[in-house]
Amino acid sequence: MRALLLFLAVLVAAPAGAAAQASDTPRVLFAPGGTVPVRLRRTVSRLLSSNAVLVSYEDYVRACNEAGVRPSSARAVRRVGTQQNATVIVVGSYGGHYRRRMLRLRYYSGSSGELMTSGNYALRGQHLRPSSQHAILRDLATVTGGAPPPAQASAASEEPSSEAEGEGGDLPPPLDWEAQ
Repeated sequence: MRALLLFLAVLVAAPAGAAAQASDTPRVLFAPGGTVPVRLRRTVSRLLSSNAVLVSYEDYVRACNEAGVRPSSARAVRRVGTQQNATVIVVGSYGGHYRRRMLRLRYYSGSSGELMTSGNYALRGQHLRPSSQHAILRDLATVTGGAPPPAQASAASEEPSSEAEGEGGDLPPPLDWEAQ
């Protein structure tokens, strides 16, 4: 009888634990600017979704169109983005010349729409460099209040800048999104 009661107690507690873990996962809205290539949009979305739950960009664009604002503008983030139930709103832009292409991400608070931080990430064509992938994940962990994954935690204390272009040191191998 005791074993049965213990089993039932474990069963009842398990979904609550899973729900608590799911609620700890940050919710991120990624709003790429019009100049960001489609391939890079997909790559950044997949990278962000590896550590967070993505909020629907289509719903955000629909709400921006109703409000008459451009989705990648700061006004849209403050007026519409704060209503999308996201922890962080990441707005991306793309630029540079020839081989010096850069991806700029601005991280806004999902509740107030205030700019929290921004980062410039080096690209190789339309592909994220391995160091840029790790820097984006580190910056996302920083703005959401979570700690970076253990392999990145030691490197985060050694590399304060998100514009690092060197190899990752003791970081895990980069994510290869093109193979998927």
